[in-house]
Amino acid sequence: MLTTLVGKLAAQSFFKHPGILVSIEQLDYVKQRITAGEEPWSSVFDVVKQDSLAKLDYQPDPWFAVNCGSYSRPNWGCSDEIKDARAAYTQALLWYYSGDKVYAENAINIINAWSYNFTGGHSGANEVLQASWAGALWPRAAEIIRHTYDGWKNKDVQQFENMLRMQYLPSVTKSIVCYHGNWLAASIEARANIAIFLEDIKLYRKAIRMWRESVPAYIYLESDGILPRQLPGCWRNKQKLIAYWQGQRTFVNGLTQETCRDLEHMAYALAGFINVAETAYIQGLDLYGEQEERFTSVMEFHTKYKNKGSIPHYICNREFKLDMKGTLEIAYNHYAVRRSNRKDLPHTWQWLSERWPAKGHFHYVWEILTHGNIGNAGID
Repeated sequence: MLTTLVGKLAAQSFFKHPGILVSIEQLDYVKQRITAGEEPWSSVFDVVKQDSLAKLDYQPDPWFAVNCGSYSRPNWGCSDEIKDARAAYTQALLWYYSGDKVYAENAINIINAWSYNFTGGHSGANEVLQASWAGALWPRAAEIIRHTYDGWKNKDVQQFENMLRMQYLPSVTKSIVCYHGNWLAASIEARANIAIFLEDIKLYRKAIRMWRESVPAYIYLESDGILPRQLPGCWRNKQKLIAYWQGQRTFVNGLTQETCRDLEHMAYALAGFINVAETAYIQGLDLYGEQEERFTSVMEFHTKYKNKGSIPHYICNREFKLDMKGTLEIAYNHYAVRRSNRKDLPHTWQWLSERWPAKGHFHYVWEILTHGNIGNAGID
């Protein structure tokens, strides 16, 4: 009956459903391996079930309005919003992988709690970023529930859609074109995910256009010239561009706009850009292919020096602050497993394998569980 429901919904849609970051084929692939006790999925599944986000008695903490300052100061609902959105996605995954309806009902309870209570929107210095992180997560969780479980009432789905339109889109679509790349990436991912859930083709196409403009301006290649590309509408002055790149004056393949800031913020950006590429791939558009050199360069460049611990003097004053833990798994699966070229990304493979299972941050979570070594998983 479930297969028939999914097929019926897909036949009526411009988009493939479920189709935000994970497809039904990918979910089935991982579920089969967990059931068979295969690794790494089985062990990671056990880890996820023990996490606080996966509690069988999980209770959400919805707010009427969320006010987030820089670095979440003030933190009026910021942490609770992200925690609950990550929990909804975690519970949705566990529902599908385990078949335990408690997880599905938990996910619905979390989503409904926010849909009916959160009517005051976002504010504060981090308004766009906060709304984008959560705006990327909520549709991801809701997409799985809506298209694989028959217990979410239509009126509640409609209320959730209203929340996306009224409480998230006004914030995530605000202009931030000259901000740090991680803001742009999160905003683009939120737009794309909301668009797919709402069947908003115009919004989706706008997100794809923004992705195509932003990725080449965030990840440098020597073919760009002596200076990185600029975002439309931003600086034309060399000194301002260098300042935007954290004062870095020597540019090499794979360097990003936030590398010399710290790798954690860079990971926020890479996760957003990669997630959109994966979602687009599920929807039949190969953004991965359009920016293969940039993505593989950024992955190998940073993991090489993280593995070796020795950074050239002309890169970020020989220091990479913080880490990228929790991301790169999805892009690695595409370039090295889905396309059967594992040997082409040796530094990335070493870096990832030494950090399993990584939970992730904010808008990215449990990448190893959803995409670790799954290859194509029947998407084509």
